[in-house]
Amino acid sequence: MKTRRIFAWALALLLVLSACGQSEQDKKFDELTKKSSSAEELSVPEPESSPESSPESSPESDPESSEAEPTPEPTPYVDPEGLTGEFTIKCAADTGTATQKSTVEALADEFMALHPGVTIHMDYTGSIFDNQSREERLEQYMTRVLAELGSGEADYLLYSPPSQLDVYGLSQSGIFMDLRPYFDSDPSIDPDDYYTQALDALSVDGKLTLMPFAFEFNGIMLNRPLMEKLDVDLESLEAINYKMLLDWYDQAKALDPDVQATFGAWTQDSLYGYEAPDYIDLENNTASYDSPEFVEFLTRTGALEESDKEMPRSGRSIASHPEMVEWVMRMWETGEEPDRQFGTPYEQELFDYAHEGVAVPVGVTGETLGFYSSPLEYLAGPYPAVSSSGLLGISSSGDFAIPSSMKNPDLAWRFISYCISEREEMTVGAGAGMDYYTLAIPINKKNFVHLQEFLRTSSIAYQFSNSSGFDKTAIDPEKGAQKLEEYLSMPLVDMKTHVIDMSEYLDEFYDNKLTTPEQCAEKIQGRAYIWLNE
Repeated sequence: MKTRRIFAWALALLLVLSACGQSEQDKKFDELTKKSSSAEELSVPEPESSPESSPESSPESDPESSEAEPTPEPTPYVDPEGLTGEFTIKCAADTGTATQKSTVEALADEFMALHPGVTIHMDYTGSIFDNQSREERLEQYMTRVLAELGSGEADYLLYSPPSQLDVYGLSQSGIFMDLRPYFDSDPSIDPDDYYTQALDALSVDGKLTLMPFAFEFNGIMLNRPLMEKLDVDLESLEAINYKMLLDWYDQAKALDPDVQATFGAWTQDSLYGYEAPDYIDLENNTASYDSPEFVEFLTRTGALEESDKEMPRSGRSIASHPEMVEWVMRMWETGEEPDRQFGTPYEQELFDYAHEGVAVPVGVTGETLGFYSSPLEYLAGPYPAVSSSGLLGISSSGDFAIPSSMKNPDLAWRFISYCISEREEMTVGAGAGMDYYTLAIPINKKNFVHLQEFLRTSSIAYQFSNSSGFDKTAIDPEKGAQKLEEYLSMPLVDMKTHVIDMSEYLDEFYDNKLTTPEQCAEKIQGRAYIWLNE
């Protein structure tokens, strides 16, 4: 394939910016951070103030009693591995708060506590809480990072690089290191403990240039009562593509003319993401978005009645949360008044604007997989959302990339290795400042089981479970792990490399009705050609 020029990327990308038991290490960390019990104070008798004190009680008669035994000095912690050095982690934005550090910063603190000779600096381009818009923060980040990568001055570990950063091209050009040799040779890593299917799918030409500590994939949950009316066998379903969903939608319209494809999420945008990987071939550097099959996709999805777009954006986002939709359906079915105060205006918007739908597009995460072992009453799934040919797109979460110009890549890998190692504690930080390690699917299989157990027992997980009727205590980690293995046996593709941002042309077609399906397909094909050959 052709090697992409780094500054061509900068210009092209800035034009399409979108709205922005314990492991050994954990045992060491527990020992390090555990409060040592205070030494028992020795009782020292007060000297008598009276001059008639007897010699036996006089301090001079017992010099040892005049002083307390010194408190033993605590044994200083010694890093058994003797790691030393420093490096910087660069992020697009700080997602922490005044009382809560970002997840990666909390993980860095844990690592430095285990290895006092190591210093990790955080370099945030901006904060999600500052006055900059997401577009401005992202533009600033992209400009800086692309310039530093191109000039060989990128001496840092990149954390969670945005999809607009062309990881595929950077990997091909050698600007990002291949981390697979590190993964394969690390004595602390047993590949059998990791979802290597996901790692293979997230590789570029066999190179593992992004190492995620978690991932997720697209999914769909179905309106259980409606599917039963349509005689759909929910137990035998393995995956859903856009044709199946739209066929059910057409059948449902015959029963209820007001029913929509979804409950209020971005239906057409979601379906494009499921289908798009079928029409790009990165190995042969070709695209086929102008094919009859893709024109058919645009024609069918363009005919959808998208009244959900009347819902405010915030309400449409929460409409993809299964627990919230389950709660709304319960209120509809029972005729009850809302049995809880709305926590945010977004929940109120969902309740006010949501309408009967066939499906709920979701991200399949460690959290949503809990619904497999403890099914919801009104929603079924989640089912993987695949393309017409059966491709399942997955996305990395919380991933790391090491530029080839980094001066201390070995130490950076040791930190990455720590982040993806087994840990029973599924939070990071402490007290009010703690955050989730991840709610996506940990790349470490043992951490997935720990996460399921955390979701089953934690008081802070599934905050709407009581009102939705979801019994989180019934979550079975082993069942969830078995189902996940089934899903990952499907053909997998990386969403960051196989779904190009075509929102400009899709908006022209879906929202503004300015183009025909054929014209829209031609524009998308042209953009894909430029992207493949820039």
